Amino acid sequence: MKSYSFIFLCKQSGKDIRKIVNTQGECVGYALELAAKEAVSKFGTKDIYLESFSLINF
Repeated sequence: MKSYSFIFLCKQSGKDIRKIVNTQGECVGYALELAAKEAVSKFGTKDIYLESFSLINF
């Protein structure tokens, strides 16, 4: 299983707020889906954007 790190961006009260979410999955699409759900939970809103992602281990 591969590990991914996703950085999500949310604008709240005129400020850019970033949160890093680490997930695992066999493919980046599934890992992104899990990470997005976690980011929505952390931010408390669905108004988020994916800023970047990286593969943690090869």
